[in-house]
Amino acid sequence: MAVCLLLSGCDAWIRAQGSVRDRAGKPIANATITLKTENDSRTFRSDKDGHYIVQIWQPPMKLQYKLTVTKAGFFPYEKQFTGPGVYRDLDVVLEPASADSGLPQETVTPRGIARAMFPNAPEKTKNVSCFRGLTAAMSMNTVVEKCGRPDEELGSGIYIFVWHLADGSTISIGTPYLDRIADVRFTDASGKASSLLDAK
Repeated sequence: MAVCLLLSGCDAWIRAQGSVRDRAGKPIANATITLKTENDSRTFRSDKDGHYIVQIWQPPMKLQYKLTVTKAGFFPYEKQFTGPGVYRDLDVVLEPASADSGLPQETVTPRGIARAMFPNAPEKTKNVSCFRGLTAAMSMNTVVEKCGRPDEELGSGIYIFVWHLADGSTISIGTPYLDRIADVRFTDASGKASSLLDAK
C-alpha cells in the first residue's frame, strides 16, 4: 500500500480550462492557447463556443507556468501561475488590436500547432506499419516518439492529430487528453476507414 501511495505521488498535472471571449462577451473560436514551462509546452485551440482545455504532466514539485492566448486581430493575453494544480473557469477576454498596432494578423495553422506541440519530435513515418499495435494506454508523446510528428492538429474540443502518409493514406488519432489515446483511424487512399487501436 505504501509503495502504491508513493508511486501515485509521482504523477502530477497542471491543467487550465475556461473560455475565450471578446469584450462584448462573444465566444472567440480558434484562439491559440499555449501553456508553457521552462522545459515543456502544450498548444490547443478554443472550440466554436470559445472553450478550451490544455494540460501538461509534470513532476510533483512546484513549477512556474505561463498561459498565453492569441488570436489574429486581438492583443495577446498572458497569465502566470504555479503547478501542479487544476485551474477551472480561467476565462479570458481579448481586447481588439488596431490595424496599426504592429501585431501579426496571420492565423496559426493546424500544421503550426502540431509543430509547436512537439517541437523536438522526429520526422513522421512513411507508412502505416508504425501505427499498428498502438494501445489506448499510450500517451501522445509516446506515439510521437515512435511514429514521428503529426502533420496537423485539427482538434476542437478534443485533440485530433493527422499524419498524411506517402501512399496517399492518412492516420488520425483522437483523444480528449494527451496521456492516453482514444482512437487510431486509418483511411486508405480510396477513402476506406478502419480502426488500428489495439484495446488489449
